[in-house]
Amino acid sequence: MNQLWSSVDTAMGFVDLVYSEIIFGHHSSLLDGAEMIRSVTKEEVVQAANKWELDTIYFLTREGEEE
Repeated sequence: MNQLWSSVDTAMGFVDLVYSEIIFGHHSSLLDGAEMIRSVTKEEVVQAANKWELDTIYFLTREGEEE
């Protein structure tokens, strides 16, 4: 949500927002976008996450440490 609102804090962010609206043909206000985000339910997030397929696993270690 913060990213949505901060997108208009700079001139370039505002240009990116308008450019996306033009490219995707979707014109809505930031308030509409915020309401769309707020309307997503936990069940919808779970349903979307269950569609993901694990592709790659990375193990991050400190330099010099062995696994």
